[in-house]
Amino acid sequence: MSQTSLNKTMKAEITSSVEQHCLPPGSTTLSINITDRIVLERQLVRKLDSRLLPTIMLIYLMNFIDRANITAARLQGLQDDLHISDVQYDTVLAILMAEDTGEADKDHSKEHALEGLKMALKDPLVYIFAIQTTFGLIGLSFSSFFPTLTKTLGFSTTTSLLLAAPPWLFAAILCCLNAWHADRTGERFFHIAGWFWVIIVGSVIGISSMSVPARYVSFFFMTCGNAGSALNLVWVSNAIPRPPIKRAAAIGFVSSAAALGSLTGSYVWKSEWGPSYRPSMMILIGALVISTSLQFVIRNMLIRKNARLTAEGDAFEADRIRVEEAAKLQGITYEDALERRKRFQYLY
Repeated sequence: MSQTSLNKTMKAEITSSVEQHCLPPGSTTLSINITDRIVLERQLVRKLDSRLLPTIMLIYLMNFIDRANITAARLQGLQDDLHISDVQYDTVLAILMAEDTGEADKDHSKEHALEGLKMALKDPLVYIFAIQTTFGLIGLSFSSFFPTLTKTLGFSTTTSLLLAAPPWLFAAILCCLNAWHADRTGERFFHIAGWFWVIIVGSVIGISSMSVPARYVSFFFMTCGNAGSALNLVWVSNAIPRPPIKRAAAIGFVSSAAALGSLTGSYVWKSEWGPSYRPSMMILIGALVISTSLQFVIRNMLIRKNARLTAEGDAFEADRIRVEEAAKLQGITYEDALERRKRFQYLY
């Protein structure tokens, strides 16, 4: 069989497979409109989620358990057995947390990656995201010391470890619901900052009372903040969507810079400040106020960007070449690509 015949056969098989498994009911051709394409994209995303997310969740869970073990071991006397000071213990924890820093998607060319980084570093949004994420992670630093906090309730070590579970189970459910609702509504600021405000409420309760019921309720409030933090890099991706290489560089830069928050946060929970840890919680409040204030700045910047996009209106027609290239890449008509570009809005 010639190469040409082989190519035709492969194309026919691929076309048949796509038409059978991917096209909407009633469609018999690959020439689909933008509405059908959106449906197909959602089906593809759902299929990718069902394949990839369970594995990613398991990897993250194992990673978090590994890092959390050292905080649980502290309750069993690890720090005393190793004869290390608070600063030395916090440094060990900081090293473990730094190893958890993410990495941006890589391009096929180092030159392209460098160009993406240059574009990202010219965008003020990237720096604001990095700073607000850094302070946000300081505000979430209690996560790595949670067994220490539950120990302040006055129970045994085993009971303290068991009491650490319910707040996190509640937070996990809340995180899924918050992400789902943020996706459905396209809103970002209140889905992130709102939960940081809940941490502040929990910290105020923790500062104000040492009673077991009030303090344990405050722990539930504090863990809720992770529902907002989980969406932070998603917001970076939404706010800096194009070009993809710039988006990848921005996510990598924000993740790397935000590692400073994890490092700093590991020094916030000094044992000498226990059992109330009021200074620690006051630091959390200050960090979260700064973080949410910067999130509000980002929100307003994106609102202004959307206003400019709306004002430009049909000006997109002038950029015909880029729209035509996008249409070819996406397999849609020029008119559909133009309409999609006109409807684009930054999520805030």
